Amino acid sequence: MASLFTETITAMSAVFTPPADCANSWTYEDEYYNSVEGGLLIQNMDSTSRDTSCFPTGFSGNGRAPSSIQVYSPGACPEGYQTPGQFQNDGTTTAICCPSSFSYGSTYSTINFYSDSSVLFMGCVSAFSGTTTVSARGNDTEIEVSGDISMWAQPITIEYRERDLSLFGSDTTSAGTSEPTTGSTIRTTDLPAPTAPASTTTTDGGGSSPSEEAQDSGLSTGAVAGIAVAACVVGLALITGLVFFIWRKRRAARGRKDNGLSAYNAQDSKEPYRQPHDWERRELDGSQAAEYRPELDGAAIAARGNSGIRQRPGEVSELE
Repeated sequence: MASLFTETITAMSAVFTPPADCANSWTYEDEYYNSVEGGLLIQNMDSTSRDTSCFPTGFSGNGRAPSSIQVYSPGACPEGYQTPGQFQNDGTTTAICCPSSFSYGSTYSTINFYSDSSVLFMGCVSAFSGTTTVSARGNDTEIEVSGDISMWAQPITIEYRERDLSLFGSDTTSAGTSEPTTGSTIRTTDLPAPTAPASTTTTDGGGSSPSEEAQDSGLSTGAVAGIAVAACVVGLALITGLVFFIWRKRRAARGRKDNGLSAYNAQDSKEPYRQPHDWERRELDGSQAAEYRPELDGAAIAARGNSGIRQRPGEVSELE
């Protein structure tokens, strides 16, 4: 079963420029936590380790499988970012921004093979092949890591219309952006694949190696290539569906607003003061307004006062 998304909208007032030291804002996450061979270098590992200074105001992305889609609208890719593609519909452009030299990938998968529920993993990925010292998950001190390690950066989703470009002083989504694809096509890449739990070995130390398992699988080279192509198509469908989801929510919101105004102005409005009436309007009867009404008899009131009404102390009455 796949997870469902909510959506949050955040406005961006200027193109964001990350500080120079954000290039070192990475956390090493061991294979134990993600089932990815060799582990990961990841930005914003979780909600408690977000580096807010390295992202636009209000950015909440963290981890690898977000439960909410955050869209900057209007928005622009930060300096040093590029977009692997964009989706245009009804005059609105939706794009995903990744750090330069990073690719974008998304896939539905279970979490470390230990859950029946699938979630959408999405991120900007690259590879690190040098040596660096970074903080590590589960450690209070920094550690040195080296070798070929997958890097997982947080994608930033933006949305804008042509008139919004003047807000950012540019005619493109970001400076130095590579040539984007058009229409509904967004280039995707393979995400770091989790490593399946190791198979049980025999008591004599035997066991199938990865190469032996591949030989025993019976898959031809053509079949393997077909699976790879299918995986790319599925990845493309996922990101296209994600962008379409955002666009549909935008359209539905505008539709609700328009329908509310139409109902208010409609002739069949349920408000009683807007209902047409068939009865005839008439003026008041003038004869009733001119009817003579005599004053009360003062003598009768005085007589009644003498017979039954008591005067209060200090009260002054008029003489007859």
